Amino acid sequence: MTWTQFFVILLTALITAIMSNLFSFIKEKMIASSNTSSKYTEETLSKLYVPLYRLITKENYTLKGYDGLTPKTIFEMKKIIDQKPELCEPGLERLIAEMYEEALKLDGHYGTVHMKQGKKVDENGELYIYIINGFNTIRRNLGLPSERKKR
Repeated sequence: MTWTQFFVILLTALITAIMSNLFSFIKEKMIASSNTSSKYTEETLSKLYVPLYRLITKENYTLKGYDGLTPKTIFEMKKIIDQKPELCEPGLERLIAEMYEEALKLDGHYGTVHMKQGKKVDENGELYIYIINGFNTIRRNLGLPSERKKR
């Protein structure tokens, strides 16, 4: 064995050891990141989307199908959002804020005389679609059974 062969063998062993440790470190870092992301996603599902999903589907079962939400339901949704603002997406927060303002007007909180019986907000179903799609997307990402995207 010559010195050249010895250095080639030594260099190959060193490069192999360094590459093995580097790839192992990268893999562990990816797994840790995935676990953190998965934990956050599970928390978003259980503490935000499940309560909102229950509220929004509770009023969905009418003969006409979905025809909007009562101001009381919007007030309950606003409480859920306010309790966990770190889990709420900006789009969802914006939609609920818009519906909250409309519900306040309908419920007479602004001194208006709009207190019409049976008047509802989100009659076009924008908030309904957003919550249903968000709920199903998160369930799909976690590997749970879910429906395909509606509308």
